[in-house]
Amino acid sequence: MAEFTSTDLSQILYHVICVLLSYNLCQVYANTEAGGDYARKTLRQQRRQQARTHEVSILVYSGDCYALVNAKIFIGYLLRLPKEIQYRLCPFFPGEAGFT
Repeated sequence: MAEFTSTDLSQILYHVICVLLSYNLCQVYANTEAGGDYARKTLRQQRRQQARTHEVSILVYSGDCYALVNAKIFIGYLLRLPKEIQYRLCPFFPGEAGFT
């Protein structure tokens, strides 16, 4: 608490409650069958695994609609578009040659 920057009691309580809730949810998950593998790993092992399997997502939006799409799936979709549409999309992507 000595390093906590806020002096507002409600913000301190909110932070403490969120930390305790997160800890308790992790413990509950660790006690399930699916969480058994999670419980046997150290924090360092979990971070390494997450870094290895990390998938990049892209937020695609148009007007008031949006979608969170896996980057590999999105790029695969773009590459399957007809060439004339790919050329029209080139100004939206960095690089001289675009993605065609």
